[in-house]
Amino acid sequence: MKNYAKRPTWGITVAEFRCYLLDHDRKVIAVETIRALALPRAVTKGILATVARRATTFELWRDDFCVYAHEATVAPPLADQRIARR
Repeated sequence: MKNYAKRPTWGITVAEFRCYLLDHDRKVIAVETIRALALPRAVTKGILATVARRATTFELWRDDFCVYAHEATVAPPLADQRIARR
């Protein structure tokens, strides 16, 4: 499958990105194609895809270049959150 960098849509040229959705071990759990007018819109769509697929993080690629890597901002849960009372 070819990944065209740009495709015309009703006279407007949009960029096409591959969005790799990753789990906590940074293994690919899904790949989606995202079409957007600009990188900020593609990042927003990547965040939405990450939430929908319950992935930990994602990367946006255009051709052979990683143009954006999103890291998880949620800290891993603590082993024991109970407060000891004396």
